[in-house]
Amino acid sequence: MITIIRVSMGAIVESSLSQAAWIWVSQARQQSCRHKARLGDFKIFDEASRGLLGSLNLLWHLKISHVACVGAIIVVLAHGFEAFSQQMVILEQRPLANNNATLSPPRSESISVRNGQQQQTLLGTWPETRLAYPNSVHGSEYVFVNTTSALDIPNDARYVVTTDALTALRNFMGPLFMGAVNDNAAAIDYSSDWIEAIWNATYDLPGWMSTFTKTLTNEVRQQGTISDQSAQSYDGHGTRMAPFIKVQWVWMMYFAGLILASVYYLLHVIVEGNRDRLSAWKSDALPMLFCRIDSRIHERVGDGMDLPGGLEDRVGQVKVALERNGQGDWTFRMRDDGSLADDRPAEGPPS
Repeated sequence: MITIIRVSMGAIVESSLSQAAWIWVSQARQQSCRHKARLGDFKIFDEASRGLLGSLNLLWHLKISHVACVGAIIVVLAHGFEAFSQQMVILEQRPLANNNATLSPPRSESISVRNGQQQQTLLGTWPETRLAYPNSVHGSEYVFVNTTSALDIPNDARYVVTTDALTALRNFMGPLFMGAVNDNAAAIDYSSDWIEAIWNATYDLPGWMSTFTKTLTNEVRQQGTISDQSAQSYDGHGTRMAPFIKVQWVWMMYFAGLILASVYYLLHVIVEGNRDRLSAWKSDALPMLFCRIDSRIHERVGDGMDLPGGLEDRVGQVKVALERNGQGDWTFRMRDDGSLADDRPAEGPPS
């Protein structure tokens, strides 16, 4: 979108600058503003409509004393569109509420993922249980009690582990962790492959056991099911990081200012061109081919067309005025008040 705006605005301003060259040299404009135009000014305006360096040259030549400088300033400032557009829009990561997130006690942890790495912090545990005798299809249960109210657990929530589940876990895990290691001079003897794996896995057995039990917990958390999701869900909230686009509206003043200035400059050129009865020739080369040139200017050219920069040296400083003669032909006439312009900038009220 920014590129489309810049290209569209550039096309408008460049066409307006090209038309401003015809207005600048017209006799009606010079009489009303009392400035003196030179034949070489056409080249300055044409280069200004083409890019940055030409616009800077026009600003230097006119000393920012003519409304044409507005178009040149717009061309200069338009080169910062991409840089300013990057400042206007910022992409950032923000936490977003996840309404579908649930967490089941009795162990409460704060879990977040940043840059692909999971961070997990323990908030609280509920190690106190009491044995509840058969009152359901599961038989006896161990019920977690004294859960803190700080975590907004629903009053009707009930967190239990059945005796059948504990018995099955003990029967499976108990034999695996029962064994012995005999360290003889010749070799080390292990009672089972499982004991050998534990012995060779770590020098910190309590830390290893903590990691192992946490792994079991994570497996239950990921693969376990809840009979009544609504009754046993944790009454809290979860968040996830999501991309957000932040627009700094203060930077829009830059774009809005340039667009308004471009529209103003376009309307000004249209009004002034219509006042001086000039057609919308802009950068079209055909009107220049059919304009007549004062014979005295031709005499000054000589062989200047065959020399590098010869036309600029011979007639670039000649003061001219574009007027329409009695036959309807447009003519570049040499001004009668002198043939060469001085080096001072043109004076007079802005056009």
